[in-house]
Amino acid sequence: GATVALYDGATLVGTTTADGTTGAWSITSNALTTQGVHNLTAKQTDIAGNSSVASAVLAVTIDTVNPAAPTALDLVVASDTGFSTTDNNTSDDTPTITGTAEAGATVRLYEGDTLLGTAVASATGAWSITSEALTTQGVHNLTATQTDKAGNTSVASAALSITIDTTPDAAPVAPNLVDASDSGSSNSDNITNKTLPTFNGTYGVVGDRIQVFKDTNNNGLVDSGELLGTGIVTADHSWSVTPTVAMTAGTYKIKAVAVDLAGAVSEASEALTITIDTSAAAPTGL
Repeated sequence: GATVALYDGATLVGTTTADGTTGAWSITSNALTTQGVHNLTAKQTDIAGNSSVASAVLAVTIDTVNPAAPTALDLVVASDTGFSTTDNNTSDDTPTITGTAEAGATVRLYEGDTLLGTAVASATGAWSITSEALTTQGVHNLTATQTDKAGNTSVASAALSITIDTTPDAAPVAPNLVDASDSGSSNSDNITNKTLPTFNGTYGVVGDRIQVFKDTNNNGLVDSGELLGTGIVTADHSWSVTPTVAMTAGTYKIKAVAVDLAGAVSEASEALTITIDTSAAAPTGL
């Protein structure tokens, strides 16, 4: 039956009467209209008119302002496959997106209206979401919102456009040993004394990288130590590769693969067999 008075500092913000049996009380205040921290205390006056000291402080933060949209959405380097880690082309269909938001805010990542994942921003505002929902090939325009601790939700962020491509392009045709590198009596027999021979060819997808390699174990894969060099398919669909490290004498099966912007690797081409011969035997039978 005590009368309870609720204060914000020295300002009375509401009164009520405690339940006569349980002592429970509740006050809904319309006076806490300003943003920020409010330090609330309560006093009670019993039915004999005796008033208590103030209670311990309850600190309440009122925040009705929507936060700004999350910023700096980015495809992490580990997910940005291919030759560039900044072009947002990837063969990873479970990519990780990062960005910044208010510390402690709940971040939601969307493609259109489809929720892809949620995360809570760290004390520094950093967040990271790995999505397994981006299963289709092509362009995906991703946005994020944040909901702060008070429950206010931002508008959507600027879109991050990423392209998912897990389908390799077609295999190139077999490399060609250029005439200038095919030394000796014939410039078409693929026998040469050049240890830095140049290979070239044409390919249908401009911008793809052509990796030329010596397929030592004949498995069609660019294994460690086999890569001779990489060329870019130019606007006229041509490419050219010269090894950066001299090749030793011997016979090689030279193959090529195409790597697209997302990092998807094609099947290997057919082999070009070349022989590098850097020494001549002395005449005999004189």
